[in-house]
Amino acid sequence: MSDQASTAAGSDAPNARPETPGLDESVRAVGAAGRATLGSAKDTSRALRRLVSADLQLARSAFGRGLAWACVAVVFGASSWLLLAGAIIALLQ
Repeated sequence: MSDQASTAAGSDAPNARPETPGLDESVRAVGAAGRATLGSAKDTSRALRRLVSADLQLARSAFGRGLAWACVAVVFGASSWLLLAGAIIALLQ
């Protein structure tokens, strides 16, 4: 209740409007907001570019590791096939 009493006592007229800024102040405020938005968009695009770059580096590393493991799997598959063929030939003789 004390908040309402202090605001009512502070205003001289019951229908007092706050002073509106002039046109030049409004244009400056809009320009400043536009510059802030542009700066934020630049920072966001830089962060996104870094994120994409890091993601591509991780993908390249994962591709290299996957390729290495695929080569190991081919070597083990070929050696197991040769071992199986040798065992079958030994059993047939």
